[in-house]
Amino acid sequence: MSNKPSYEGKWVTTAVIASELNFNPVYFIQKAKKLEKDGVFEYGFHYFKSGASNSCSYQWNFSEIKKTFSKWRAPSREV
Repeated sequence: MSNKPSYEGKWVTTAVIASELNFNPVYFIQKAKKLEKDGVFEYGFHYFKSGASNSCSYQWNFSEIKKTFSKWRAPSREV
C-alpha cells in the first residue's frame, strides 16, 4: 500500500500538480498557458487564479488535469 496522498477530485497547487506529473513547476505553467491558448485547458474547469496579477497563485483541478494530460500528446514530427 502506498503512503502517497490521493488528490483525486481536489484543487491543488502548481507545486503539487507539477510534482504528480513529473514536471518542473515553471515548465508546467508554461505548458498550461500554451494548452489554454490552444483551447485545451479551460479557466474555471481545469484551473483558476487567485487574482488578476501575474504573481497570483493558480489552483488546478487534479482529476481533470490528469485526464487531459493522459489524452494529450505532443505532436510528432514527420520524418
